[in-house]
Amino acid sequence: MFEIYVPLLRGQGEWRAVEAVHVSGSRYRIIGTMPEGEEWAFVPGEEVECETTEVKKGKKALTAKRLTPVPL
Repeated sequence: MFEIYVPLLRGQGEWRAVEAVHVSGSRYRIIGTMPEGEEWAFVPGEEVECETTEVKKGKKALTAKRLTPVPL
């Protein structure tokens, strides 16, 4: 398991650390549950592409940037 960060929908610039499973390359599937009262930009079960980003002053981490395209 890995820890990635997803953006919160309320509070610009805020991130939430979540558990994820590595799929391949820069792709991760978010697992676990979203706490009541929070809204994430990406939800558990979705596969996302991640990049290294500064989430706090001086702290870099893998962050979810976009949903991975679903094959047709």
